[in-house]
Amino acid sequence: MDADALPVRINCCGWFKTDRFWRLGAERTRSWTDLDLWLLAEGAGTVVTPEGTHALRPGTCLIMRGGEAYEFRPASRSLSHYFVHFDYLRDGRAVPPDHPDLPPRHRRLVGYRLVADLLERVVADHHRVGGDPQRAPRWLATALLEIARQDRGSASGDPRQHSIDELCERIRDDPAALWRSDRLAAALGVGADRFARIFRQRAGCSPRDFITRARIDLACNLLCATSLPIAAVAERSGFGDPHFFSRHFARHCGRSPLAYRREAQG
Repeated sequence: MDADALPVRINCCGWFKTDRFWRLGAERTRSWTDLDLWLLAEGAGTVVTPEGTHALRPGTCLIMRGGEAYEFRPASRSLSHYFVHFDYLRDGRAVPPDHPDLPPRHRRLVGYRLVADLLERVVADHHRVGGDPQRAPRWLATALLEIARQDRGSASGDPRQHSIDELCERIRDDPAALWRSDRLAAALGVGADRFARIFRQRAGCSPRDFITRARIDLACNLLCATSLPIAAVAERSGFGDPHFFSRHFARHCGRSPLAYRREAQG
């Protein structure tokens, strides 16, 4: 079965920010009868799946199977994530969630912002009254294709793709470091223009945009999980100047760092 070629049906979907009491465990996931596409945008923790225990970090993406046991263990005050309960359809009928040819359960997406944007459109169109009922399934199919593309890239033997993946992991682990595209290109053994093309093909954005987004993600976690002053958050997340940080943060998150903290901490 080629899941990429199958139509999809959305059962429910949404964007959810958990509180500190939120838990999702086997007693719920075993009762599901469909698939749940789950993408973490903010927060940290671990998740236990039938394939093992994985870290929860921005970009963690699961395609959970109904009837299986999953357990989420948040390590931050909240987890902000997209979810889409859906079915693949074959001959108009739902493919069982235990079918052996379904996509892998777990991955950490390099270009997860692209998938997040697609899932945002899924949620918006699915809940829009009077809209085209086929728009949300088409966005979901596109998101699943992008996830499959990144899965294939991770499984490929192309050393350049693996180098970009490793580089993205390093940036996410220490976004505040002094990352320079020319030095990254030299480390990969290619010119700056070639490096930018390879990076965009793999991560879905430019190196500069990826670094900025990783710093914003770190800042979000610091705003949620600590009481550090805004200037200290700016410094620790690699922006330095708090005014420069506030402008970038508002551009990406739609509100000021202080407003974000107040909303996150209730």
